Amino acid sequence: ISRLSTRIMNGNGELTNVVGQNLEFRALASQLGVVLAPHMLTPADTIGFGGFQFSIDYATTTIDPSAEYWRALERATAPGYMSTIGFFARKGMWFPIPSFEVGVGAVHLLDSSTWTGQLYAKVGLHEGYHQLPLPSLAVRGSVSRMMEQRDLDMTIASLDVTISKHIGIGGTWRFDPYAGWNLLMIVPRS
Repeated sequence: ISRLSTRIMNGNGELTNVVGQNLEFRALASQLGVVLAPHMLTPADTIGFGGFQFSIDYATTTIDPSAEYWRALERATAPGYMSTIGFFARKGMWFPIPSFEVGVGAVHLLDSSTWTGQLYAKVGLHEGYHQLPLPSLAVRGSVSRMMEQRDLDMTIASLDVTISKHIGIGGTWRFDPYAGWNLLMIVPRS
């Protein structure tokens, strides 16, 4: 993060002051926060109170490699994308609302030492009417916390709404197209 500063030198070439670049820090945190944010990789249907799932996810997010703030990287140039691999477990729960699940996981930013821990809760507002032409609807709240970085402390909270439709194929296969809307709140500290 110290590379996101302007060094002020006196006439003798001695460092007299360092001015932080807050706008560049904010833009860097915004793009990195999107890379590390919880992804919407499941349809709106929950897995049910008796269900559980373990998954491994690979994601690639494009970034602006020509942006000035990527000089914070140790390498000479920024790539055009950043890739992550995530390990997740999710479990359906039985509470007063039966369509509820929780999930926990960890995401690693490839080619770095950066990890995030993630936690989410999802409520299925409308699901299970697969024979009718009604879509399923769910709301999910999640949080992601960056670890293993001494220069940057970042917390990412998100709220998303997902709509999907389960389509059975031949009694064996299933097709679940889905769409969603996501609100990210990125809280960085240097």
